[in-house]
Amino acid sequence: MTSSWQVLTSETFESHENCTRHQEAEVVGRPLLSRQRSSKLSLPLKAAQPAGPTEGDARDVGLRRIHKVEVLNAQDAEGRTALMHAAQCLHAPTIRVLLDAGADRNLVDVQGRTAQMLAHGARNVGKSRAKAQSLSEFRNVSAATISNPPLIAARKEHVAISKEGMHGVGAFVLDVGTGSCKLMLWMRFSSVTLHELVEIKELDFKGMFEHGKTDPDPKADPRFNVLIEELHAAMDEAFAKQTLIQQCLITNLCVGVTAWYRQMNSELRDLGVVVLDALRDELELKARALADSTRIDAEWIEVEQTEEAMWEHKSVEYALQRAGLDPPLALLSGGQGSVQLSGLDGFTSFNLPLKQQIKDIDSDPGGRTSGLEKWRRIVRDTVGKGVLSSHLNKAAVDSQNENSEPVRLVLISGLFYVAKAAGVVRDSSDSYAFQPASVVLEEMERMLAKVDDMKMRTQDLAGAVRLSELLKTLFDEAHVQRVELLFARDWTLPPEPDPSKKFNFRTTWTAGWWLDKLSELYRTDTHMELTS
Repeated sequence: MTSSWQVLTSETFESHENCTRHQEAEVVGRPLLSRQRSSKLSLPLKAAQPAGPTEGDARDVGLRRIHKVEVLNAQDAEGRTALMHAAQCLHAPTIRVLLDAGADRNLVDVQGRTAQMLAHGARNVGKSRAKAQSLSEFRNVSAATISNPPLIAARKEHVAISKEGMHGVGAFVLDVGTGSCKLMLWMRFSSVTLHELVEIKELDFKGMFEHGKTDPDPKADPRFNVLIEELHAAMDEAFAKQTLIQQCLITNLCVGVTAWYRQMNSELRDLGVVVLDALRDELELKARALADSTRIDAEWIEVEQTEEAMWEHKSVEYALQRAGLDPPLALLSGGQGSVQLSGLDGFTSFNLPLKQQIKDIDSDPGGRTSGLEKWRRIVRDTVGKGVLSSHLNKAAVDSQNENSEPVRLVLISGLFYVAKAAGVVRDSSDSYAFQPASVVLEEMERMLAKVDDMKMRTQDLAGAVRLSELLKTLFDEAHVQRVELLFARDWTLPPEPDPSKKFNFRTTWTAGWWLDKLSELYRTDTHMELTS
Protein backbone atom coordinates (compact mmCIF):
# COMPACT_ATOMS: atom_id res chain seq x y z
CA MET A 1 0.00 0.00 0.00
CA THR A 2 1.43 3.31 -1.01
CA SER A 3 1.49 6.34 1.23
CA SER A 4 1.38 8.75 -1.70
CA TRP A 5 -1.74 10.58 -2.74
CA GLN A 6 -3.08 11.75 -6.04
CA VAL A 7 -5.62 14.24 -7.29
CA LEU A 8 -8.32 12.47 -9.33
CA THR A 9 -11.51 13.48 -11.08
CA SER A 10 -14.25 12.30 -13.37
CA GLU A 11 -13.70 15.25 -15.67
CA THR A 12 -10.55 16.98 -16.84
CA PHE A 13 -9.44 20.48 -17.77
CA GLU A 14 -9.31 19.61 -21.46
CA SER A 15 -11.44 22.57 -22.43
CA HIS A 16 -12.34 26.02 -21.23
CA GLU A 17 -15.99 25.00 -21.01
CA ASN A 18 -15.31 21.97 -18.81
CA CYS A 19 -13.38 23.88 -16.18
CA THR A 20 -15.49 27.00 -15.90
CA ARG A 21 -18.99 25.62 -15.74
CA HIS A 22 -18.61 24.12 -12.27
CA GLN A 23 -19.65 26.23 -9.32
CA GLU A 24 -17.06 24.78 -6.96
CA ALA A 25 -14.27 22.22 -7.09
CA GLU A 26 -13.39 20.45 -3.86
CA VAL A 27 -10.11 18.57 -4.09
CA VAL A 28 -9.53 15.45 -2.05
CA GLY A 29 -6.79 12.87 -1.68
CA ARG A 30 -6.92 9.28 -2.90
CA PRO A 31 -4.24 6.58 -3.00
CA LEU A 32 -1.80 7.11 -5.83
CA LEU A 33 -2.43 4.61 -8.62
CA SER A 34 0.31 5.69 -10.99
CA ARG A 35 3.28 8.00 -10.62
CA GLN A 36 3.84 8.29 -14.37
CA ARG A 37 3.50 11.69 -15.99
CA SER A 38 0.15 11.99 -17.68
CA SER A 39 -0.69 14.10 -20.70
CA LYS A 40 -3.94 15.04 -18.99
CA LEU A 41 -3.99 16.32 -15.46
CA SER A 42 -7.30 16.17 -13.69
CA LEU A 43 -8.93 17.56 -10.61
CA PRO A 44 -11.81 16.12 -8.59
CA LEU A 45 -15.11 17.89 -8.72
CA LYS A 46 -16.74 15.98 -5.90
CA ALA A 47 -15.44 14.65 -2.64
CA ALA A 48 -14.95 10.89 -2.38
CA GLN A 49 -14.61 11.20 1.41
CA PRO A 50 -17.44 11.72 3.90
CA ALA A 51 -19.14 15.06 3.45
CA GLY A 52 -17.59 17.93 5.36
CA PRO A 53 -17.36 21.70 5.14
CA THR A 54 -18.07 23.05 1.66
CA GLU A 55 -18.05 26.30 -0.26
CA GLY A 56 -16.15 28.87 1.83
CA ASP A 57 -14.67 26.14 4.04
CA ALA A 58 -13.05 24.49 1.04
CA ARG A 59 -10.28 27.05 1.35
CA ASP A 60 -9.45 25.73 4.80
CA VAL A 61 -10.00 22.01 4.35
CA GLY A 62 -10.03 21.16 0.65
CA LEU A 63 -6.51 19.91 0.01
CA ARG A 64 -5.28 19.16 3.49
CA ARG A 65 -5.75 15.45 2.84
CA ILE A 66 -3.12 15.50 0.12
CA HIS A 67 0.23 14.89 1.76
CA LYS A 68 2.51 14.61 -1.27
CA VAL A 69 3.05 17.98 -2.90
CA GLU A 70 4.89 16.37 -5.81
CA VAL A 71 1.52 15.00 -6.90
CA LEU A 72 0.07 18.49 -6.88
CA ASN A 73 3.00 19.63 -8.99
CA ALA A 74 2.94 16.80 -11.54
CA GLN A 75 3.30 18.16 -15.09
CA ASP A 76 1.76 16.94 -18.32
CA ALA A 77 3.40 16.72 -21.73
CA GLU A 78 3.20 20.51 -22.10
CA GLY A 79 4.77 21.01 -18.69
CA ARG A 80 1.49 22.18 -17.17
CA THR A 81 0.33 21.45 -13.66
CA ALA A 82 -3.20 21.31 -12.30
CA LEU A 83 -2.72 24.88 -11.11
CA MET A 84 -1.76 26.01 -14.61
CA HIS A 85 -4.85 24.41 -16.12
CA ALA A 86 -7.09 25.98 -13.49
CA ALA A 87 -5.41 29.34 -14.07
CA GLN A 88 -5.81 29.31 -17.84
CA CYS A 89 -9.44 28.36 -17.39
CA LEU A 90 -9.93 31.21 -14.89
CA HIS A 91 -11.43 28.89 -12.27
CA ALA A 92 -10.83 30.86 -9.08
CA PRO A 93 -12.14 28.29 -6.54
CA THR A 94 -9.80 25.61 -7.84
CA ILE A 95 -6.87 28.03 -7.94
CA ARG A 96 -7.62 28.86 -4.31
CA VAL A 97 -7.64 25.30 -2.97
CA LEU A 98 -4.59 24.30 -4.99
CA LEU A 99 -2.57 27.23 -3.70
CA ASP A 100 -3.69 26.58 -0.14
CA ALA A 101 -2.66 22.94 -0.54
CA GLY A 102 0.88 23.93 -1.46
CA ALA A 103 0.87 23.80 -5.27
CA ASP A 104 4.08 25.32 -6.63
CA ARG A 105 3.10 28.55 -8.37
CA ASN A 106 6.62 29.17 -9.66
CA LEU A 107 6.77 26.14 -11.97
CA VAL A 108 6.78 26.91 -15.70
CA ASP A 109 5.44 25.06 -18.72
CA VAL A 110 7.51 24.19 -21.78
CA GLN A 111 7.11 27.78 -23.00
CA GLY A 112 8.40 29.22 -19.73
CA ARG A 113 5.02 30.49 -18.51
CA THR A 114 3.87 30.34 -14.90
CA ALA A 115 0.31 29.67 -13.79
CA GLN A 116 -0.22 33.36 -13.06
CA MET A 117 1.03 34.30 -16.54
CA LEU A 118 -1.50 31.88 -18.03
CA ALA A 119 -4.29 33.44 -15.96
CA HIS A 120 -3.27 36.96 -16.90
CA GLY A 121 -3.00 36.09 -20.59
CA ALA A 122 -6.21 34.04 -20.74
CA ARG A 123 -8.95 35.25 -23.06
CA ASN A 124 -11.67 36.78 -20.96
CA VAL A 125 -14.39 37.57 -23.45
CA GLY A 126 -17.47 37.91 -21.29
CA LYS A 127 -15.52 36.65 -18.28
CA SER A 128 -13.87 39.77 -16.88
CA ARG A 129 -15.18 38.97 -13.40
CA ALA A 130 -13.77 35.43 -13.54
CA LYS A 131 -10.41 36.78 -14.61
CA ALA A 132 -10.34 39.38 -11.85
CA GLN A 133 -11.26 36.75 -9.26
CA SER A 134 -8.65 34.31 -10.55
CA LEU A 135 -5.86 36.89 -10.47
CA SER A 136 -6.91 38.00 -7.01
CA GLU A 137 -6.29 34.46 -5.73
CA PHE A 138 -2.63 34.77 -6.76
CA ARG A 139 -2.40 38.18 -5.08
CA ASN A 140 -4.21 37.15 -1.92
CA VAL A 141 -2.27 38.33 1.13
CA SER A 142 -5.34 38.54 3.34
CA ALA A 143 -3.77 36.07 5.75
CA ALA A 144 -1.41 38.83 6.84
CA THR A 145 -3.94 41.65 6.78
CA ILE A 146 -7.04 40.44 8.59
CA SER A 147 -7.81 41.98 11.94
CA ASN A 148 -6.31 39.44 14.33
CA PRO A 149 -2.76 38.06 14.35
CA PRO A 150 -2.28 34.29 14.21
CA LEU A 151 -2.09 33.00 17.76
CA ILE A 152 -3.15 29.37 17.95
CA ALA A 153 -0.07 28.16 16.10
CA ALA A 154 2.17 30.24 18.35
CA ARG A 155 0.40 29.41 21.63
CA LYS A 156 2.50 28.66 24.69
CA GLU A 157 0.93 26.50 27.37
CA HIS A 158 1.92 28.72 30.28
CA VAL A 159 0.84 31.99 28.66
CA ALA A 160 -2.77 33.02 28.47
CA ILE A 161 -3.44 34.79 25.21
CA SER A 162 -6.21 37.35 25.22
CA LYS A 163 -6.96 40.80 23.89
CA GLU A 164 -5.65 42.19 27.15
CA GLY A 165 -2.49 40.09 27.06
CA MET A 166 -0.36 38.93 24.17
CA HIS A 167 -1.99 39.71 20.87
CA GLY A 168 0.83 39.99 18.35
CA VAL A 169 3.47 37.82 16.75
CA GLY A 170 7.01 38.69 15.76
CA ALA A 171 10.25 37.49 14.20
CA PHE A 172 13.90 38.44 14.40
CA VAL A 173 15.60 38.54 11.01
CA LEU A 174 19.33 38.98 10.48
CA ASP A 175 19.99 40.05 6.90
CA VAL A 176 23.63 39.22 6.28
CA GLY A 177 25.02 41.11 3.31
CA THR A 178 28.49 41.68 1.96
CA GLY A 179 30.60 42.95 4.86
CA SER A 180 27.68 43.99 7.05
CA CYS A 181 24.47 42.74 8.58
CA LYS A 182 21.19 44.23 9.78
CA LEU A 183 19.15 42.87 12.65
CA MET A 184 15.45 43.58 12.27
CA LEU A 185 12.38 42.88 14.30
CA TRP A 186 9.23 42.30 12.28
CA MET A 187 5.98 42.39 14.24
CA ARG A 188 2.36 41.81 13.36
CA PHE A 189 -0.46 43.40 15.30
CA SER A 190 -3.06 45.15 13.16
CA SER A 191 -0.34 45.67 10.56
CA VAL A 192 3.07 44.31 9.67
CA THR A 193 5.70 46.73 10.87
CA LEU A 194 9.50 46.92 10.90
CA HIS A 195 11.88 47.90 13.68
CA GLU A 196 15.50 48.03 12.56
CA LEU A 197 17.54 47.23 15.66
CA VAL A 198 21.15 47.52 14.58
CA GLU A 199 23.42 47.54 11.54
CA ILE A 200 26.90 46.11 12.04
CA LYS A 201 29.44 47.03 9.40
CA GLU A 202 32.93 45.90 8.46
CA LEU A 203 32.26 42.24 9.19
CA ASP A 204 34.67 39.61 7.95
CA PHE A 205 32.52 36.53 7.44
CA LYS A 206 35.06 35.07 5.05
CA GLY A 207 37.68 35.30 7.79
CA MET A 208 35.31 33.69 10.29
CA PHE A 209 34.68 30.85 7.85
CA GLU A 210 38.41 30.35 7.20
CA HIS A 211 38.99 30.21 10.96
CA GLY A 212 37.34 26.81 10.84
CA LYS A 213 40.39 25.39 9.05
CA THR A 214 42.37 25.64 12.27
CA ASP A 215 39.61 25.47 14.91
CA PRO A 216 36.11 24.12 14.18
CA ASP A 217 34.58 25.98 17.12
CA PRO A 218 33.29 29.41 15.96
CA LYS A 219 33.35 30.64 19.57
CA ALA A 220 37.12 30.35 19.52
CA ASP A 221 37.16 33.23 17.03
CA PRO A 222 37.07 36.68 18.73
CA ARG A 223 35.33 38.16 15.68
CA PHE A 224 32.40 35.78 16.14
CA ASN A 225 32.10 36.60 19.82
CA VAL A 226 32.13 40.36 19.20
CA LEU A 227 29.38 39.92 16.61
CA ILE A 228 27.23 37.91 19.02
CA GLU A 229 27.75 40.47 21.80
CA GLU A 230 26.60 43.34 19.58
CA LEU A 231 23.54 41.45 18.35
CA HIS A 232 22.57 40.36 21.86
CA ALA A 233 22.93 43.94 23.11
CA ALA A 234 20.60 45.15 20.35
CA MET A 235 18.03 42.51 21.29
CA ASP A 236 18.26 43.47 24.98
CA GLU A 237 17.71 47.12 24.12
CA ALA A 238 14.75 46.31 21.90
CA PHE A 239 12.99 44.38 24.68
CA ALA A 240 13.73 47.16 27.15
CA LYS A 241 12.48 50.01 24.95
CA GLN A 242 9.86 48.47 22.64
CA THR A 243 6.87 48.00 24.93
CA LEU A 244 4.89 46.30 22.16
CA ILE A 245 7.29 43.38 22.25
CA GLN A 246 5.92 42.51 25.67
CA GLN A 247 2.57 41.86 23.96
CA CYS A 248 4.14 39.98 21.10
CA LEU A 249 4.93 36.29 20.79
CA ILE A 250 8.26 35.75 19.06
CA THR A 251 7.50 32.83 16.77
CA ASN A 252 10.35 32.86 14.25
CA LEU A 253 14.00 33.73 13.81
CA CYS A 254 15.87 33.80 10.52
CA VAL A 255 19.46 34.40 9.46
CA GLY A 256 19.57 35.07 5.73
CA VAL A 257 22.72 35.08 3.60
CA THR A 258 22.60 36.43 0.06
CA ALA A 259 24.73 36.64 -3.09
CA TRP A 260 28.11 36.91 -1.35
CA TYR A 261 27.66 33.43 0.13
CA ARG A 262 26.62 31.88 -3.19
CA GLN A 263 29.73 33.30 -4.83
CA MET A 264 32.13 31.59 -2.40
CA ASN A 265 33.87 28.37 -3.33
CA SER A 266 32.47 25.10 -2.00
CA GLU A 267 35.15 24.74 0.69
CA LEU A 268 34.32 28.11 2.25
CA ARG A 269 30.59 27.47 2.04
CA ASP A 270 31.04 24.17 3.84
CA LEU A 271 33.10 25.87 6.56
CA GLY A 272 30.45 28.58 6.74
CA VAL A 273 27.72 26.08 7.65
CA VAL A 274 29.24 25.61 11.12
CA VAL A 275 29.50 29.38 11.69
CA LEU A 276 25.96 30.07 10.48
CA ASP A 277 24.57 27.20 12.56
CA ALA A 278 26.24 28.66 15.63
CA LEU A 279 25.04 32.17 14.81
CA ARG A 280 21.46 30.95 14.46
CA ASP A 281 21.65 28.98 17.71
CA GLU A 282 23.07 31.90 19.70
CA LEU A 283 20.34 34.24 18.48
CA GLU A 284 17.63 31.66 19.14
CA LEU A 285 18.78 31.09 22.73
CA LYS A 286 18.77 34.83 23.37
CA ALA A 287 15.35 35.31 21.79
CA ARG A 288 13.87 32.46 23.82
CA ALA A 289 15.27 33.86 27.04
CA LEU A 290 14.02 37.38 26.37
CA ALA A 291 10.60 36.30 25.12
CA ASP A 292 10.16 33.60 27.76
CA SER A 293 9.42 31.22 24.93
CA THR A 294 9.75 27.45 25.00
CA ARG A 295 9.98 27.22 21.23
CA ILE A 296 10.96 29.53 18.37
CA ASP A 297 11.25 28.28 14.80
CA ALA A 298 14.82 29.27 13.96
CA GLU A 299 16.64 28.80 10.67
CA TRP A 300 19.39 30.14 8.51
CA ILE A 301 18.74 30.24 4.79
CA GLU A 302 20.70 30.86 1.65
CA VAL A 303 18.48 33.38 -0.13
CA GLU A 304 18.51 32.58 -3.83
CA GLN A 305 18.27 35.44 -6.29
CA THR A 306 14.83 34.30 -7.44
CA GLU A 307 13.58 33.97 -3.84
CA GLU A 308 14.89 37.44 -3.02
CA ALA A 309 13.01 38.93 -5.97
CA MET A 310 9.78 37.06 -5.22
CA TRP A 311 9.83 38.07 -1.56
CA GLU A 312 10.48 41.67 -2.54
CA HIS A 313 7.54 41.48 -4.91
CA LYS A 314 5.29 40.09 -2.19
CA SER A 315 6.31 42.91 0.15
CA VAL A 316 5.49 45.50 -2.53
CA GLU A 317 2.07 43.97 -3.12
CA TYR A 318 1.37 44.17 0.60
CA ALA A 319 2.51 47.80 0.80
CA LEU A 320 0.32 48.81 -2.12
CA GLN A 321 -2.64 46.98 -0.71
CA ARG A 322 -2.28 48.86 2.58
CA ALA A 323 -1.81 52.13 0.69
CA GLY A 324 -5.05 51.51 -1.19
CA LEU A 325 -3.38 51.22 -4.60
CA ASP A 326 -3.76 48.67 -7.36
CA PRO A 327 -1.23 45.82 -7.35
CA PRO A 328 1.64 46.06 -9.83
CA LEU A 329 2.04 43.69 -12.72
CA ALA A 330 5.79 43.65 -12.18
CA LEU A 331 8.57 44.92 -9.94
CA LEU A 332 11.87 46.40 -11.09
CA SER A 333 14.74 46.47 -8.60
CA GLY A 334 18.19 47.70 -9.50
CA GLY A 335 21.29 48.43 -7.46
CA GLN A 336 24.94 48.78 -8.39
CA GLY A 337 25.00 45.41 -10.12
CA SER A 338 22.10 43.70 -11.81
CA VAL A 339 18.51 44.73 -12.41
CA GLN A 340 15.81 42.27 -11.39
CA LEU A 341 12.43 42.07 -13.09
CA SER A 342 9.80 40.01 -11.27
CA GLY A 343 6.09 39.58 -11.74
CA LEU A 344 3.36 37.00 -12.34
CA ASP A 345 5.61 34.54 -10.47
CA GLY A 346 8.29 34.93 -13.12
CA PHE A 347 11.78 36.35 -12.75
CA THR A 348 14.50 37.76 -15.00
CA SER A 349 17.85 39.28 -14.05
CA PHE A 350 19.79 41.65 -16.31
CA ASN A 351 23.51 42.01 -15.70
CA LEU A 352 23.91 45.80 -15.86
CA PRO A 353 26.78 46.68 -13.48
CA LEU A 354 26.31 50.37 -12.85
CA LYS A 355 29.38 50.77 -10.62
CA GLN A 356 31.81 49.62 -13.30
CA GLN A 357 30.09 51.63 -16.01
CA ILE A 358 30.45 54.83 -14.02
CA LYS A 359 34.21 54.32 -14.05
CA ASP A 360 34.20 53.54 -17.77
CA ILE A 361 32.13 56.63 -18.58
CA ASP A 362 34.38 58.92 -16.57
CA SER A 363 37.50 57.51 -18.26
CA ASP A 364 36.10 57.44 -21.80
CA PRO A 365 38.46 59.31 -24.18
CA GLY A 366 35.45 60.82 -25.93
CA GLY A 367 34.05 62.27 -22.71
CA ARG A 368 30.82 61.55 -20.85
CA THR A 369 28.65 61.88 -23.95
CA SER A 370 30.58 59.13 -25.70
CA GLY A 371 30.66 56.95 -22.58
CA LEU A 372 26.92 57.27 -22.02
CA GLU A 373 26.19 56.36 -25.65
CA LYS A 374 28.24 53.19 -25.29
CA TRP A 375 26.36 52.45 -22.09
CA ARG A 376 23.04 52.84 -23.96
CA ARG A 377 24.09 50.17 -26.44
CA ILE A 378 25.13 47.81 -23.65
CA VAL A 379 21.73 48.16 -21.96
CA ARG A 380 19.87 47.54 -25.22
CA ASP A 381 21.94 44.46 -26.00
CA THR A 382 21.54 43.06 -22.48
CA VAL A 383 17.79 43.53 -22.02
CA GLY A 384 16.29 40.98 -24.36
CA LYS A 385 12.72 39.85 -24.79
CA GLY A 386 12.40 36.95 -22.35
CA VAL A 387 9.14 35.25 -21.42
CA LEU A 388 8.25 37.72 -18.67
CA SER A 389 9.32 40.85 -20.55
CA SER A 390 7.46 39.68 -23.66
CA HIS A 391 4.36 39.10 -21.55
CA LEU A 392 4.59 42.63 -20.14
CA ASN A 393 4.93 44.12 -23.60
CA LYS A 394 1.93 42.14 -24.82
CA ALA A 395 -0.02 43.37 -21.80
CA ALA A 396 0.84 46.95 -22.83
CA VAL A 397 -0.36 46.22 -26.37
CA ASP A 398 -3.62 44.73 -25.06
CA SER A 399 -4.18 47.72 -22.77
CA GLN A 400 -4.38 50.26 -25.59
CA ASN A 401 -8.13 50.29 -25.19
CA GLU A 402 -8.87 53.16 -22.81
CA ASN A 403 -11.25 50.91 -20.89
CA SER A 404 -8.44 48.46 -20.14
CA GLU A 405 -6.18 48.56 -17.13
CA PRO A 406 -2.71 50.01 -17.77
CA VAL A 407 0.45 48.01 -17.10
CA ARG A 408 1.68 49.06 -13.66
CA LEU A 409 5.26 48.64 -12.46
CA VAL A 410 6.81 49.46 -9.10
CA LEU A 411 10.50 50.46 -9.04
CA ILE A 412 12.57 50.21 -5.86
CA SER A 413 16.13 50.35 -4.50
CA GLY A 414 18.61 52.15 -6.79
CA LEU A 415 15.93 53.01 -9.36
CA PHE A 416 14.22 55.15 -6.72
CA TYR A 417 17.34 57.28 -6.35
CA VAL A 418 17.56 57.83 -10.11
CA ALA A 419 13.97 59.09 -10.08
CA LYS A 420 14.81 61.31 -7.12
CA ALA A 421 17.80 62.82 -8.96
CA ALA A 422 15.56 63.56 -11.94
CA GLY A 423 12.95 65.22 -9.75
CA VAL A 424 10.34 62.55 -10.44
CA VAL A 425 9.90 61.79 -6.73
CA ARG A 426 10.73 63.43 -3.41
CA ASP A 427 12.69 61.60 -0.75
CA SER A 428 10.46 62.65 2.15
CA SER A 429 7.10 62.02 0.50
CA ASP A 430 4.70 59.52 2.04
CA SER A 431 2.23 59.92 -0.83
CA TYR A 432 2.32 57.11 -3.36
CA ALA A 433 0.88 57.27 -6.85
CA PHE A 434 1.49 55.73 -10.24
CA GLN A 435 2.54 58.11 -13.01
CA PRO A 436 2.82 57.64 -16.78
CA ALA A 437 6.07 56.04 -17.94
CA SER A 438 6.15 58.53 -20.81
CA VAL A 439 6.46 61.39 -18.31
CA VAL A 440 9.25 59.59 -16.46
CA LEU A 441 11.12 59.04 -19.73
CA GLU A 442 10.83 62.72 -20.55
CA GLU A 443 12.33 63.63 -17.17
CA MET A 444 15.18 61.15 -17.69
CA GLU A 445 16.02 62.66 -21.07
CA ARG A 446 15.80 66.17 -19.63
CA MET A 447 18.39 65.23 -17.04
CA LEU A 448 20.59 63.55 -19.66
CA ALA A 449 20.56 66.76 -21.69
CA LYS A 450 22.71 68.23 -18.90
CA VAL A 451 25.59 65.87 -19.65
CA ASP A 452 28.03 68.77 -19.96
CA ASP A 453 27.04 70.19 -16.58
CA MET A 454 29.80 69.06 -14.23
CA LYS A 455 27.41 69.49 -11.30
CA MET A 456 25.55 66.46 -12.60
CA ARG A 457 26.89 63.25 -11.11
CA THR A 458 27.94 60.56 -13.54
CA GLN A 459 26.18 58.06 -11.28
CA ASP A 460 22.83 59.78 -11.85
CA LEU A 461 23.37 60.09 -15.60
CA ALA A 462 24.37 56.44 -15.94
CA GLY A 463 21.35 55.43 -13.84
CA ALA A 464 19.06 57.51 -16.05
CA VAL A 465 20.42 55.82 -19.18
CA ARG A 466 19.94 52.39 -17.62
CA LEU A 467 16.37 53.11 -16.60
CA SER A 468 15.26 54.83 -19.79
CA GLU A 469 16.77 52.20 -22.10
CA LEU A 470 15.38 49.44 -19.91
CA LEU A 471 11.85 50.81 -20.30
CA LYS A 472 12.26 51.44 -24.02
CA THR A 473 13.48 47.89 -24.55
CA LEU A 474 10.81 46.26 -22.42
CA PHE A 475 7.98 48.18 -24.07
CA ASP A 476 7.48 49.21 -27.66
CA GLU A 477 7.52 52.98 -28.01
CA ALA A 478 3.98 53.01 -29.40
CA HIS A 479 2.62 51.28 -26.31
CA VAL A 480 4.59 52.87 -23.47
CA GLN A 481 1.76 55.38 -23.08
CA ARG A 482 -0.21 52.69 -21.25
CA VAL A 483 2.56 51.91 -18.77
CA GLU A 484 2.50 53.47 -15.31
CA LEU A 485 5.34 53.59 -12.78
CA LEU A 486 5.55 54.03 -9.02
CA PHE A 487 8.89 54.69 -7.30
CA ALA A 488 9.24 53.85 -3.62
CA ARG A 489 11.80 53.16 -0.94
CA ASP A 490 10.57 52.91 2.66
CA TRP A 491 6.82 53.13 3.16
CA THR A 492 4.81 55.02 5.74
CA LEU A 493 1.44 53.30 5.76
CA PRO A 494 -1.82 53.72 7.67
CA PRO A 495 -2.74 50.79 9.91
CA GLU A 496 -6.21 49.50 10.50
CA PRO A 497 -8.45 50.48 12.13
CA ASP A 498 -6.87 53.81 13.07
CA PRO A 499 -5.67 55.59 9.89
CA SER A 500 -4.36 58.52 11.92
CA LYS A 501 -1.38 56.47 13.06
CA LYS A 502 1.42 55.50 10.71
CA PHE A 503 3.81 52.58 10.66
CA ASN A 504 7.08 51.92 8.88
CA PHE A 505 7.40 49.22 6.27
CA ARG A 506 10.30 48.34 4.02
CA THR A 507 10.00 46.43 0.77
CA THR A 508 12.87 43.99 1.29
CA TRP A 509 13.10 40.22 1.01
CA THR A 510 12.80 40.04 4.80
CA ALA A 511 9.31 41.53 4.63
CA GLY A 512 8.18 38.98 2.05
CA TRP A 513 9.72 36.18 4.09
CA TRP A 514 7.76 37.31 7.16
CA LEU A 515 4.52 37.57 5.18
CA ASP A 516 5.05 33.97 4.07
CA LYS A 517 5.59 32.89 7.67
CA LEU A 518 2.43 34.70 8.73
CA SER A 519 0.48 32.86 6.06
CA GLU A 520 1.81 29.56 7.40
CA LEU A 521 0.74 30.51 10.91
CA TYR A 522 -2.74 31.44 9.72
CA ARG A 523 -3.12 28.19 7.81
CA THR A 524 -2.16 26.29 10.95
CA ASP A 525 -4.58 28.38 13.00
CA THR A 526 -7.42 27.70 10.59
CA HIS A 527 -6.71 23.98 10.53
CA MET A 528 -6.57 23.77 14.32
CA GLU A 529 -9.81 25.74 14.67
CA LEU A 530 -11.62 23.47 12.21
CA THR A 531 -10.36 20.25 13.79
CA SER A 532 -10.72 21.26 17.45
